Formats: sequence, structure tokens, C-alpha cells
Amino acid sequence: YPRVPGYVRRWYADIGDAVKEGQLLVEIDTPELDAQIEQARADLAQAEAVKVRAETNAEFSATERKRYEQLTPAGVTSNQELAQRQAQAKVDEANIKVAGATIASQQANLRRLLQNKSFARVTAPFAGTIVTRSIERGSLVAAGNGTPMFRLQASDPVRVFIQAPQDV
Repeated sequence: YPRVPGYVRRWYADIGDAVKEGQLLVEIDTPELDAQIEQARADLAQAEAVKVRAETNAEFSATERKRYEQLTPAGVTSNQELAQRQAQAKVDEANIKVAGATIASQQANLRRLLQNKSFARVTAPFAGTIVTRSIERGSLVAAGNGTPMFRLQASDPVRVFIQAPQDV
């Protein structure tokens, strides 16, 4: 069964072929998944840029807060302006944490998509013989549609033990 949607690029086994466990059976082109991976990479780059911006803003806010902490006791700035700078510095520190969490989320999404991409190469789950093939080159396959691409029959030897009476 396919685990990713896409188009059959090539199949490597046909009816009657003996296959080994792990042998490549089908390669699937996944244009939609490829586009999602590109989007996830772009989202990750954007999240990393947002974190850099947040860190820069936090540095500037900390500098301003220190400046206002020195100017307020001298009467050059008001207590309200100092409070605003202190609050902005806290907000900018929180924005760094939010940006870090967003990066972690985007990285997890990218890992999930890349793991799904690995399912574009379908291998035999066990050794046996192909008994049916229901795909052609260019066929559209979808994950979870219940239609198998191949039916594989195990050909393990069967040992049968029977009890035979001794007086025969």
C-alpha cells in the first residue's frame, strides 16, 4: 500500500517475480509533498529571521532601559517613560522565546515531511512472490485508499507433524 500520494515513476517487480525482504518495488513521484517540503524550509528560514530580529530588538530595548534607568533619577525622563522601557525590554525577551518555539515547531514539521518523503520508495515487507500488480507507470496512488499496489505471497516452507499409529 502507498503511504504517500503521488504518481508511480517506476515499478521494479511484476507478477511471478520472487522478491526479498526490503527489495525496492516502486518509486513514487510526490510533487505535492515536494512543494510542502519547500514551503516548510521557507517557513523555517522565516522563523529563524524573526528570531534574529527579536534578538536585535531585545538588545536595543535593554540598552534603552539601562539609559532610562540612569536618566530618570536625574530628572531627565519621567518614571512613566522608564516603566515603558522596562516593559518593552520584557516583551522583547519574551519574543525571543516565542521565536525559538516557532523554530522548533517548523523544524519538527520539516522532519515529519522528510520522513513522509522516505515512503516514496516502497519496499517488500517480507520475502515472497508477487501474485498481483495493480499499478502502471504514471498511476496516481493515494495513501489510505485501501487499494494495494502489489499482493505478495510468502513462500516459507511449512512443516506438518502428524501422529501415525505404530501398529501399521
